[in-house]
Amino acid sequence: MSKKKKTNRSKVKNASLKKQYNSRIRQEYLDLDYLDKLDDTKATCKLPDGRMVTELEYIALFMKEWNSGGVGKQADAKENSFHRTAKEVKACTDRTNERNRDEYGIAKAKKLVNRVEFDTIKELSERKENINYNYVEDALIDVLDEMKKTSNTSDDSNKK
Repeated sequence: MSKKKKTNRSKVKNASLKKQYNSRIRQEYLDLDYLDKLDDTKATCKLPDGRMVTELEYIALFMKEWNSGGVGKQADAKENSFHRTAKEVKACTDRTNERNRDEYGIAKAKKLVNRVEFDTIKELSERKENINYNYVEDALIDVLDEMKKTSNTSDDSNKK
């Protein structure tokens, strides 16, 4: 029987907190700008299973289960640090599956979506004062329509 190779992710401590060891879709949810302020020397945090861990390990374990979907099977829920019931495990698994099926997230991860800045939406709403942009989707559709008009105008001028 052959031994399973260790991945780079398994060799790194707290890999669930490092963007380069997570999929591009999950990287968007790793906005933890306070990690350097957390204590990694003293075990001061108590996990629901009773173990004591450092602040950094606490966040890493939580993100591993919540963000990375590292909860395992529903039958093995008692082995998790936070999500210890079958219902909580199912919620984590469902969240991961939904994120992996999200077409917009996949397109962003593949860099197929151009970033539309908030200023562009604000600028457009100022031009059309009677429109209230409560829904970002509507605002983005209008921005794309404006961009399409602009590119068509420039294409027409290039043909002449």
